[in-house]
Formats: sequence, structure tokens, C-alpha cells
Amino acid sequence: MGYTPRAILYKLLYRMLRAYWFVFRPKVRGVRCLIECGGRFLLIRQTYGDMRWTLPGGLVKRSEEPEKALRREVLEEVGLELSELRPLGAFTDTKEYARDTVQCFWGEPAETELRIDPDEVYEARWFGVDTLPEGQSRHLAKVLDLYFEGLASSRDQ
Repeated sequence: MGYTPRAILYKLLYRMLRAYWFVFRPKVRGVRCLIECGGRFLLIRQTYGDMRWTLPGGLVKRSEEPEKALRREVLEEVGLELSELRPLGAFTDTKEYARDTVQCFWGEPAETELRIDPDEVYEARWFGVDTLPEGQSRHLAKVLDLYFEGLASSRDQ
């Protein structure tokens, strides 16, 4: 699978954005969604960044609510509408120099047919919890921790 001209542009712009974050260390807000269907999770590899398996999501616009941003990002990246959405929690990440507060959600899709945006998403696949791939992003690990902590605490109640 090759890169589209726009995907190459995204790769370049992402590098420029990281340089900006390195110099200015801004506060940004992001969202990620653990989309589950039939006991399987949807993971993606983006055309930019480190190409590790991660979750659909992205940056929240200035006056946008996190849930609305998440629905927008999921629709843009993989073409899915979410029929159900629940908050999992949040974490802060400074690995890429910005102070990124990431709101995390669990979602269930209204349908499972993926319509991938090849400019942003290199690959998207469904994985069982016991067959998650190698090469996972740190964001994926953090969201899975929030998910499993929530499952454990709901069983304890």
C-alpha cells in the first residue's frame, strides 16, 4: 500500500508541528476512542508519526466538545458513526513536547464497514483482545488500561 500525495504532505506537516511543539510547548487537547464490536477492537496505523498501532482520534478544535471532536475524527478517519459512546477517563502526555490532555472513550459502531481515509490512515483492522498486534502506541496502552480498570471496578460494585 503506497502513500497518497496528501498523506506525504501530512507526514511533512506533522514533523513541522512537532518542531513547533518542541519550541513552544503548548497545551493541546486530544481524543481517542476504543471502538469495540463483537469482542474485537478497531486499531489503525496512521500515515504520519511512528506508524504504530493506535486508536482513531485526534486533536480537539478550540471551541469543540471532546465527544463531538471524537465523532468527527472517527468519521473522517475510518468512516464509522458511533451508536454508543462512553467516557473512559483522561491522561496527559508530553512525549511529543506539547502538553496533550487526551480524553478517552469507548464506542460501539452503528455499522462495521470501514471507509478509510488513505490520506490519514495507512491501515485499519479489527483485533481480538488476545490477538493485539506488536508495535502498539503508548496511547493505545494507556486507553486499554483505562478500559480494563473500568471493567474491573464495575465488577467490584
